[in-house]
Amino acid sequence: MLGLLLRTGTANHQTIFLFDDILSQIGLVYPFAFLLIGKRPRVQLIVGGLILISYWLAFYLYPLPPQNFDYATLGVTDGAERFSGVYAHWNKYTNFAASFDRWLLNLFPRPKDFLYNPFGLATLNFVPSIVTLLFGVMAGELLRGPEQRYVKLLNSAKPVRSPLR
Repeated sequence: MLGLLLRTGTANHQTIFLFDDILSQIGLVYPFAFLLIGKRPRVQLIVGGLILISYWLAFYLYPLPPQNFDYATLGVTDGAERFSGVYAHWNKYTNFAASFDRWLLNLFPRPKDFLYNPFGLATLNFVPSIVTLLFGVMAGELLRGPEQRYVKLLNSAKPVRSPLR
């Protein structure tokens, strides 16, 4: 909510609904990460892996624009770098996250239709951040664990054993 409030100015007289700033991203991440606090490390790792794989698949499976697509309609300048081949699924403004924003953000009242974010930011950037926060939760749970401090320190120097076993 704070992210939205910061975008509402007295000059605008209207809330500009965007969820790409850091406050909004944190607000979107926390509820998902909260659901995983206290779960076993194996569950947390599996869920984190599934989130990352699903996010990657969403981009990879999203259809590419046609060959004669006019990128200028989405704000892509002539000199902008565009990937080809498999990497084209992550091109700025024509990927899954950009399309999701064009759908979601146009559901809210706005002075003109949302086409693209000039910085390439997207609402769905919060999805991989869930995993980053989840890793932080796992590290915090390890540090708060019942072992003595010197045991935690000694264990940190040992090779990591996979919690998936």
